Amino acid sequence: MAKALPCSRLRGLSAVFTAAVLLLAPALLPAYQRHLSEDDVREAYLFGRHHNAQVTGFFDAYEKKVAHQGKPGDPSVHAIGVRTPYYAAALRSYLGSNSYSGRQAWNDYTAAASLFEVVVWIDIPISYTGLARFADPGRPILQMFSVRAISEKREIALRKTTTFPQYLGGDSSALTGVELHFEYDVADVSSSPLHIEVRSTFGATVSADFDLATLR
Repeated sequence: MAKALPCSRLRGLSAVFTAAVLLLAPALLPAYQRHLSEDDVREAYLFGRHHNAQVTGFFDAYEKKVAHQGKPGDPSVHAIGVRTPYYAAALRSYLGSNSYSGRQAWNDYTAAASLFEVVVWIDIPISYTGLARFADPGRPILQMFSVRAISEKREIALRKTTTFPQYLGGDSSALTGVELHFEYDVADVSSSPLHIEVRSTFGATVSADFDLATLR
């Protein structure tokens, strides 16, 4: 009969296994954090340096696509996403140049340590002409779409909104979409499910729920 391993040996094996998991897939361990330590930011930085399916799969968990709403030719919500402090640190690393360093990652985090973002991607059909007269198409899109973020049955106060127009092949005459970034104070966002609701002046409403307790 095989002998049972002593508790000390089991604890040792457990520690080795835990360390291996942390080394191989640190960003996949669920633990939403409002505030990150320097070690947390370095972990996110190292994770984001990789460009593989594991990393892109991690990012995908923070975004949810929605079905087209309204008339076929109208702008509509394509996807809704959230960006926690950990996600943002990993994304900055992922998008950074080869010279992007761990120190810069920490500096970038501390400059926006209180930031929690909701991102809404708006699809705009090439045939849509309602934005042609605007130098910045992001502003009128903001008037068409409004967002509510609800945490623990309470609507969170919005701090700031920014827009990022998306063009086909860099051609500023071929607008294909707009990214809407809604900024909130991370202190207002608990680890309970976060409900995001987007309404348009076209009469459509879409929503997405994110269980932050299962994200970083």
